Amino acid sequence: AEATTTTTTTPAPTRTRTPQTRRLKRLEVEVSKLRSERKLLDSALNELRESLARSQTQLLAEQEARSAERHRSEVEVAALEHSLQLAQDQIRTLQESGARSYKKWAMRNMR
Repeated sequence: AEATTTTTTTPAPTRTRTPQTRRLKRLEVEVSKLRSERKLLDSALNELRESLARSQTQLLAEQEARSAERHRSEVEVAALEHSLQLAQDQIRTLQESGARSYKKWAMRNMR
């Protein structure tokens, strides 16, 4: 006698997706996307902040360099103005001295 075996397969338990579980899954996916987007935005914001800080540092250094150069120029101009004043005073003194000497010479030679 042959033995016959019958196998009955029971279907895998089906998950019943209620509208609430489907909505919950969609929300979880959306939250995950938003978190990823937030990380990207935070990263971009940090890069912008670092760039701004570098730019501000560079701008401050340039302003300080221009200020120092302006100060050097002002000091140089003041020194040149002083030298010019001394030279003008010296010229005036020489002219006055020359005029006196000429008067003396002229007076001696007129006699």
